[in-house]
Amino acid sequence: MLTPCEVAVKIALPSVRAMVANELMNKHSLNQAEAAKLLGISQPAVSLYQQKLRGNSINLDGDPEITALVTKHAEFLVNGNPSYMDKLSSFCEICKTIRSKGYLCNIHKAFDPTVDIESCDFCKTDDTLGCP
Repeated sequence: MLTPCEVAVKIALPSVRAMVANELMNKHSLNQAEAAKLLGISQPAVSLYQQKLRGNSINLDGDPEITALVTKHAEFLVNGNPSYMDKLSSFCEICKTIRSKGYLCNIHKAFDPTVDIESCDFCKTDDTLGCP
């Protein structure tokens, strides 16, 4: 059994990190090393995101709500001195939104054919999105 969170870690997390890294570099004029430091990842990872060699499993750029959350998260990282829990909560909000919109359902089914996506509404139910 593969959980929705495992799918999110494999698919959504790299895509969101790529979006945030691009936001930090393009709109906040940070270099790769500065963006990496704010994201808590390596500069080579940011380079791979920028080259679209990593973090391109799912395209979330067309969703205005997710794009707005990514923009908010990048601004939060640049303009404040957020605590670990603040960063975690902000990032989890993006993941919860992705899951609740059903973006990972078909991918989950591809990873685990036993998942019945027609009758599953696990990710769309607020009380199951128990991330911090």
